[in-house]
Amino acid sequence: MNHQKENEKNNHNHKKRKQEEEIDRIDEESFPASDPPPWTSGRKHKREGEKG
Repeated sequence: MNHQKENEKNNHNHKKRKQEEEIDRIDEESFPASDPPPWTSGRKHKREGEKG
């Protein structure tokens, strides 16, 4: 492989690695993506003033 192609390959690999590092960083910062679901007993609770 000639020197220019080797440099191009190295540059490509470096850019790809940097992109993957950026994705990992953003992914870590966004975790958790949302609040966890609330835990319930599975029973409906009567609201104040509700009959039955």
